[in-house]
Amino acid sequence: MYKVLSTNAVYWLLILLCLSHSKISLPEALPSGALPKGGRWETSGSDEESEIEQDYVSPEDRVYKRLMTGRLIGRSLQKRTSAYVKRGRLFNRNGYALSINPDGTVDGTTNKNSRFAQLEFHSVSAGLLMILGVTSQRYLAICDNGHLCGSEDPSSNTIFHEIHEQNMFHSYVSHKHKNWLVGIKRNGKAKKATLTRPGQKSVQFLITYT
Repeated sequence: MYKVLSTNAVYWLLILLCLSHSKISLPEALPSGALPKGGRWETSGSDEESEIEQDYVSPEDRVYKRLMTGRLIGRSLQKRTSAYVKRGRLFNRNGYALSINPDGTVDGTTNKNSRFAQLEFHSVSAGLLMILGVTSQRYLAICDNGHLCGSEDPSSNTIFHEIHEQNMFHSYVSHKHKNWLVGIKRNGKAKKATLTRPGQKSVQFLITYT
């Protein structure tokens, strides 16, 4: 029995001696590039390829950039707008719906269902828009002489700042001529822009979208 105990004691003594001369380290985390067995990285491209980010430029952006650089705006470019287009009518506080006629004249009509009063509002940039007559296919414009007219092609004269008034009405200020507004007089005729002032009933409109 004593031989067995002495043999076991020698056995454990040898084990302790071996452990004292060896280094025991804790498991380490996998290096950043390592994966467990069976794992794989998904390839997103080759070494020859580089990722190129491209910003989407809408037709409205291109119209605005051409306005800022003075370049001509083609009708085809403006008609490609796929977003920011609404249809509706503009009702003046004097009781008329703004009408863009096929002959290029602009006035007010008491016929709220007039096909010449149906309009499209094309956004060009933040707070800037063009107003197109759906039937006449003419853009609302303030000519350089101050008269309202319907233009066949978009230009800097057809761009307006939309101003939201405190009384729920809207005013439309020429982007080219900063102090000129769209207005309809009490007799239904277009008001010359050089005679318009902010706050006048003639320059305040209510929008109804269809």
